[in-house]
Amino acid sequence: MNVALATFIPHDNGPAAINECCNWFRKRIEELNSEKHQLMNYHHEQAVNCLLGNVFYERLAGHGPKLGPVTRKHPLVTRYFTFPFEDISLSAEESMIHVPNKACFLMAHNGWVMGDDPLRNFAEPGSDVYLRRELICWGDSVKLRYGKKPEDCPYLWAHMKKYTEITATYFQGVRLDNCHSTPLHVAEYMLDAARKLQPNLYVVAELFTGSEDLDNVFVTRLGISSLIREAMSAYDSHEEGRLVYRYGGEPVGSFVQPCLRPLMPAIAHALFMDITHDNECPIVHRSAYDALPSTTIVSMACCASGSTKGYDELVPHQFLKSGFTPNGILQHHHPALVKLTPKVALLRPGVLSIGFTKSSEPRVYVDQVDADIVAVTRHSPSIHQSVVSVSRTAFRNPKTSFYSKEVPQMCIPGKIEEVVLEARTVERNTAPYRKDANSINGIPNITVEIREHIQLNESKIVKQAGVTTKGPNEYIQEIEFENLSPGSVIIFRVSLDPHAQVAVGILRNHLTQFSPHFKSGSLAVDNADPILKIPFASLTLAELNQVLYRCESEEQEDGGGCYNIPNWLPLKYAGLQGLMSVLAEIRPKNDLGHPFCDNLRSGDWMIDYVSNRLISRSGTIAEVGKWLQAMFFYLKQIPRYLIPCYFDAILIGAYTTLLDVAWKQMSSFVQNGSTFVKHLSLGSVQMCGVGRFSSLPLLSPSLTDVPCRLNEITREKEQCCVSLAA
Repeated sequence: MNVALATFIPHDNGPAAINECCNWFRKRIEELNSEKHQLMNYHHEQAVNCLLGNVFYERLAGHGPKLGPVTRKHPLVTRYFTFPFEDISLSAEESMIHVPNKACFLMAHNGWVMGDDPLRNFAEPGSDVYLRRELICWGDSVKLRYGKKPEDCPYLWAHMKKYTEITATYFQGVRLDNCHSTPLHVAEYMLDAARKLQPNLYVVAELFTGSEDLDNVFVTRLGISSLIREAMSAYDSHEEGRLVYRYGGEPVGSFVQPCLRPLMPAIAHALFMDITHDNECPIVHRSAYDALPSTTIVSMACCASGSTKGYDELVPHQFLKSGFTPNGILQHHHPALVKLTPKVALLRPGVLSIGFTKSSEPRVYVDQVDADIVAVTRHSPSIHQSVVSVSRTAFRNPKTSFYSKEVPQMCIPGKIEEVVLEARTVERNTAPYRKDANSINGIPNITVEIREHIQLNESKIVKQAGVTTKGPNEYIQEIEFENLSPGSVIIFRVSLDPHAQVAVGILRNHLTQFSPHFKSGSLAVDNADPILKIPFASLTLAELNQVLYRCESEEQEDGGGCYNIPNWLPLKYAGLQGLMSVLAEIRPKNDLGHPFCDNLRSGDWMIDYVSNRLISRSGTIAEVGKWLQAMFFYLKQIPRYLIPCYFDAILIGAYTTLLDVAWKQMSSFVQNGSTFVKHLSLGSVQMCGVGRFSSLPLLSPSLTDVPCRLNEITREKEQCCVSLAA
């Protein structure tokens, strides 16, 4: 009222002026009331829509639980609030709100709000979630009121801290269920307490924020190790393959990263699940035939993976979330399928039988063969063996949907050593599924036929396999399928063809002089080119200028120029620095789609340019070119998809060695200086060089040790002093 009196002031004390102010006041009150009326109508409309949506899902929807008649156990709408008293009338409940020692026992259920801001507490003042019936409520839990700090509710904070510490004492990992609905400051406090007891605590979180930016807020503040990702969310095989590509690890042919690398944006590490206990059974939404191929696709991802009990047993309903306690055990009607998941899981990193070690995490390549077939390759970057799985998904029931018998031919680079595993989902002649009231039972008439470690010609899925070439050094096996029915998988073990395997082994052996990383998979030879043993130590700073730098105009003076990358830009320098500057941008991002990498995969033009440019010069510079040429001899013999990463490894080794040669010729101030000082000193090597046509006046003949050279045109001796480039 004080605000109203201060706002609506009559211009005089007459009755007309007072009446006018009262009318303005009445009009403003009506406007405010209308706004609130519209807001309440909006809330009311939303609440009705949410109630209708809930009733439709629970009782009418084909994918819902179909609860049937309204009963006390299954009321028409979900109960949002609970209290530890006997059921009383609505008027008695309302009166209880105003009794302090009773009101403190009235509790709101917790739950999930679709599309809500996960950083906001939907139960705090200012939220209309409960009023608008937007909460997807969980009847078995209540929303805890922590406040902003432990002092706001000492008992609750202390109680939950004790529970967290007990958990961390006995377990090395925890799962943050519904992490998006847990206040961040509370989760931080509890995880800090857990990490004091378990410093290397593995934290996996169920986090659905709808935004990777918001995901990163939770990941960075809480130190989450892995986020749960669900293959069940895929609506078709293409999306399922995309999830493997997104979360399944680095792509095949990735660059070798240095020990110290720039911090780059990245997605959170995934715990990739075929289904979780929250998912509706995929057998209902897809088909029983899809369990085998989808499990295989998930297991091929190079990240943490998991499943839910009952999926392997083909139980066609949820039971871990329903509170169902069986009197009997889980029935196994098809032990072959139960045993398959660990067999596929053996194709994960660290299994020596296929050459994966912890120091060389496998790379992943996903190929969408057709609308239903997904091929996933796991590739060892050290020994270059691969495991290739080909899975024909069955998102639609093959008994009621059409699947073409014509399966596309598939090309697999390299040599197929064996069929590690082939499996088919088949139907057997038994009674159809009936849900057991006393035990958890799966579908009895679906089983899996498995064959392991067989030769290609023994396969019942592969019709024939031929060998062809792609370019001079890349061999490909063409696979033609005859029995890859929906619900089938076949897994090959593949190696490079013998010629390429030897070449990459020798190349890795020579790269060990720069980094021990390449020792795994290396192959020592006695008849290597002698030039590969020649060090770069005899290069002068002037010669290093030509090897490392030289801009376009300087290079044109010698009749050359900087390398021009098609569909992109010319390099800034003709020397190694021009290449290294581009690679320094590509390598941390692993940008294998860059035009620079495309050019390397397409042909040997850039490779030949680097070596031939130096060989055309004389003396020690030519020796560097011959060293590169000898290394590139092996590089050209490996598959094209591996050339960018090995080209980068060769240049890094040569480049860092040449920088050391330069610094050793400088003063002790530079040699013992910081990284900044050393890199700053390279400006002298960059800016000072010897041109083809000397433009400096002759120095006195009385001076000694004046550098000279033989003029290629006049064939006369001339001075060739280093000059500062303008």
